Amino acid sequence: NLEITAEHSSPSFLSSDFDYTRVSTILTYTVPVFGRDLLFPASLRIRAFAGKGFGNLPPQQSFTADTRLTGFAPFGVLRGGLVKEYSGDAVVSIAIEQNFRSLPFLALDLPFLYRNGVELVVHGAFARAWTGGIPSPGGWHTEAGIGINRILDLLRLDLTYRFRDPSRFFLTLGVASFL
Repeated sequence: NLEITAEHSSPSFLSSDFDYTRVSTILTYTVPVFGRDLLFPASLRIRAFAGKGFGNLPPQQSFTADTRLTGFAPFGVLRGGLVKEYSGDAVVSIAIEQNFRSLPFLALDLPFLYRNGVELVVHGAFARAWTGGIPSPGGWHTEAGIGINRILDLLRLDLTYRFRDPSRFFLTLGVASFL
């Protein structure tokens, strides 16, 4: 899935108070990696977001990398990021996750887990923002974690470690993914 968005504002067009152009794109890609003969094969999912503003971008039109909201985090967000931590006139954010389905629990002979369809997911993400061409201080945001998907067929629980200062663990809850 590819989504491209462009927005332009100019005082010469509809008497706008602002003069800027902003362009963003979101790419979501899912590829089965093994167990292709299964109904739901193990898959690798990638979500990449990039946005760039030109001209004098007002604060309300700044780009922000998606992050968790308190303890809730769907696919593609920074589970270890703080709300609006990565904002500016340019942003890049990439989230990657490998869903192993129930295969690790089958290999470990944990029938309670594989018979109930519980899945193992490993994930990572990184992001960076720029304002006026100057990168956000502290370098790239990087994180990695492990999750349990399809708890009671509806929920997902992730434990994520944020490598960037302040480095620490985050526990997030989300809605189960079936892709």
